[in-house]
Amino acid sequence: MAFHQRSISLPSRPLSKVEDELHSIEACISSPSTTIEVVSDGLRRLGDIYSSIVEIMCLPSNQICSSQQRRLLDGEMECSLQLLDLCNSMSEVFTELKVIIQDLQVHLRKGDGAVVQAKIQSFIRLMKNAKKHSKKTVKKVVSDNDCRIVKLMSEAREITTSLFESILYLLSKQITMPKSSLIPKAFQKKNLVICNEEQLQALECCIGDLEAGAGLLFRRLIQTRVEEELCILDACISSPSTTLDTMCEGLRRLANIYSSIEEIMCLPSNQAFSSQQRKLLDGEMECSLELLDLCNVMHEDFTELKAIIQDMQVALRKGDDAAVQSKTQSYYRLLKKAKKHFKTAKKVTYEKEDCRMARLLREARDISTSMLESTLHLLSKQIEMPKQSLVSKAFNKKKVVICEEEQLQNHKELSIGPEHSLVNSGLNRMAAKDSAGNARHCEDTADTVCY
Repeated sequence: MAFHQRSISLPSRPLSKVEDELHSIEACISSPSTTIEVVSDGLRRLGDIYSSIVEIMCLPSNQICSSQQRRLLDGEMECSLQLLDLCNSMSEVFTELKVIIQDLQVHLRKGDGAVVQAKIQSFIRLMKNAKKHSKKTVKKVVSDNDCRIVKLMSEAREITTSLFESILYLLSKQITMPKSSLIPKAFQKKNLVICNEEQLQALECCIGDLEAGAGLLFRRLIQTRVEEELCILDACISSPSTTLDTMCEGLRRLANIYSSIEEIMCLPSNQAFSSQQRKLLDGEMECSLELLDLCNVMHEDFTELKAIIQDMQVALRKGDDAAVQSKTQSYYRLLKKAKKHFKTAKKVTYEKEDCRMARLLREARDISTSMLESTLHLLSKQIEMPKQSLVSKAFNKKKVVICEEEQLQNHKELSIGPEHSLVNSGLNRMAAKDSAGNARHCEDTADTVCY
């Protein structure tokens, strides 16, 4: 099998340090003296923690191999989608809260009590709706007996959710009835909840920090999810128990990964980068054209292999041993020719000065190439000498490599089936996304993201 080794670098923080950092944030959340400034800093720290988790997860010693661990990790990855949704929703809430606070300040200066009251009610409603949304997020943590990496990811998710809940609680306590209100006494009789202008200005700054922190965490979560997916695929390729089913699923996941990378590249906060980073990214985009060409060639090879399998099935039904032998030889010749494409592909090298986006694209290209190469290796092992050959003894003496018709049918459906099969669908989508990202880059390189 085509094994490969990704760039291995020691994580900036070992697993125990990441766990300690998580517990530190958890203690801050639980403290009765915690403030908005403290929880705002917690959002930034969580972003760093998620980056460290990915670094640890990609170490060879932490590769997840068992089916139980794989199931737990897949479940955690599904839960991370809810966390992404919560983070995005909270970022929007903070933006809207900031606008409300700004309007409150304007109308307090004007002495417009009716509008002030309406804005306060909007503030309270928005906080109430945000709290409902956070309660829907799954907070279940896996047990101590489960995979340590999965448990760490689960704890990080729970603490992130709790941090957002704490933020909402603290924000809801910021607007209270002052002893001397700036609005007319007639409105005070209605028990309006309000604070003075100085408090509102401080609150606006705090919400602005929360908005920035939630945005940063959201970007880190997206990129972390992509890197986690790449680590999972890397482990699947290297596993001796991998199958064609695994590769089909991997190609589909790769298509989704390229879609996520494209989304990251379009984030407004990642538009500026140095000349060195631009050079690295331009070089990687050039290499992506080779990957696109390789995907197209492999797609054509898979289509041709499918036709050969279909012809072999027909020949088997007719008992035409000569045709079966001829098709078997064609099958192996095509696989041999397909493998040669990988010898001309550029080897992936990792530079210390890479920007994070260029490195992410490079790792995706590395894994894409290895997955296609491994697929060819698995395909070459599918047709073997059966105990009871369907061909004549004369051909058996020539050691014809063949399998039964049922095996051929399963082989065709799993790996080189019709256009809507997972393999072809994955390749088409992956190539389309890569092409779209490259076209956008050629049109306007300023829209490219670098970290």
